[in-house]
Amino acid sequence: MNIIKQIVYIIQIIYLNLKMFCLNLLLLRDFFNLMKGRSFNAKIMDKNYNDIVIVEEAIPLDMDIQGNGGENLSLVFNTNDILLPLTSDGEYFFGFNQIYKLPENQRRKLAPLYNEIVVRGNGTLKVPDKYKESFISEVLPNIIKMLSI
Repeated sequence: MNIIKQIVYIIQIIYLNLKMFCLNLLLLRDFFNLMKGRSFNAKIMDKNYNDIVIVEEAIPLDMDIQGNGGENLSLVFNTNDILLPLTSDGEYFFGFNQIYKLPENQRRKLAPLYNEIVVRGNGTLKVPDKYKESFISEVLPNIIKMLSI
């Protein structure tokens, strides 16, 4: 039985039995492709979300840059919402009650930032003063492009 038939079968079981199920990474990606244009309910990080949709667009992100003089430079995500990668390659992210299938450009730039900023739990990337100049000239332009995708 091929993977699409398996997913259709699982979805049919859900509709018939109204039970929850977990998907591994391969099934998850295929499930997301199958569910484009449809809404569904999901439980993410032990919270229930109703009528989630998958959108193929960049996540709307907003960041502030703080620090001047001799201080460390800080990049701060301005969001109180959860931002969570759903696939290991960052193709799908959950945020703002939607699942985003990210454009390749944002996916490549968001993953390293996400790992550094969000995983640490404080929503801030601190750049030591000795790296400030190279960060501003080399890294910051890429971050600005990612935010404006």
